[in-house]
Parts: sequence; C-alpha cells; structure tokens
Amino acid sequence: MILNILAVALAGASFSQDPPAFEFREVTSALTQQAATSAGLVYRNRGALEFCRRSQVADHPITQCPATEALTAAGVAGQRIQGLNLGFDADGLALFMMTVEGVSVPAVSSAFTAKFGPPCQEETRVWANAMGAELANPVVSWCLSDGRLELHAVSASDYRLGQAIFVPTRLQAPVAPAVDF
Repeated sequence: MILNILAVALAGASFSQDPPAFEFREVTSALTQQAATSAGLVYRNRGALEFCRRSQVADHPITQCPATEALTAAGVAGQRIQGLNLGFDADGLALFMMTVEGVSVPAVSSAFTAKFGPPCQEETRVWANAMGAELANPVVSWCLSDGRLELHAVSASDYRLGQAIFVPTRLQAPVAPAVDF
C-alpha cells in the first residue's frame, strides 16, 4: 500500500536537465562541520556535554552531530521532522539523515520529487528479524550530481518512522565492472 502511495506521489514531475546537487535549507554537500556549527545549524560540544559523536559511513570515519531547531522547526512538506543528524569528515558533509513519521513519507517524497526531479530508482527491500518476521520497506532514490538521496518508508530504528538519507558520491561504494567473459 505504501508503495502505491509513493508511486502516485512520484508521478508528474519530469526534469530533462542534469541532476541537481543536494540541498536542504542551508545544508549542501560542501558544508563543513565548522561552518555548520558557526551558523548554528548543529549543536556544539560544550565541555563534558558532547552532542557530536564519532561514527562510520561505509568504513569511513565521520563526526555525526544533531541539527538544531534552525533546520528542523519548519518541518518538511508540512510534516514534523522527528530527528536530523549531519555527519562530517574533512571534505564536508558525509551524511544527512532525517527521520519523519511514517505517514509523512508520501508528502516528503512529493517534495523531493518537486525539488530534485523524478527518482532514479524505486525498490522494495525486505527486512527480517531474528524470529523470521519480514517487513517490506519501499525505498525511493534520487541520483543527484553530488550523491544519492534515499527515502525509506521504514527507518532502521523504528518501523513507524520513515527516513531520508543522503550520502555523497565520494563515500559510496564503487560499482563493480560488468564481467563479460
């Protein structure tokens, strides 16, 4: 059912030019942690109170910081943002991860399509837990000039939430060449 809603939400926009670059308000792939902190877009560490933490994206070390209300207060597509984290490395933005209510996914998908053009891929990934129960997770992807934006109907942490994830091209796993022999 969610996939049908996403398909309807995605129909309509057609862009014939080159794919746009990622942008969410003041966040672009060139944004650095220092610039984001100075602009008040992410919380800064204060003494023993550490908001930012070290993590990894595709075996690449990054510093992940929660976004401030400057980025989240307005919501997206009229929907409330549950959480927004930005990850940085020495070259700039390494991860954008936004969580929304699951029922908000079609509206967010429509907003992304209006901004970035039609998606380059739609698929359903099936997740299984240790007990063998399966959950369908429709995923819509936009191939942008500087990376890939994926909108998951089900987040990795809570089946009731959806999640948008942007990873720049420089951190994506290389595609294996086709073997023709």
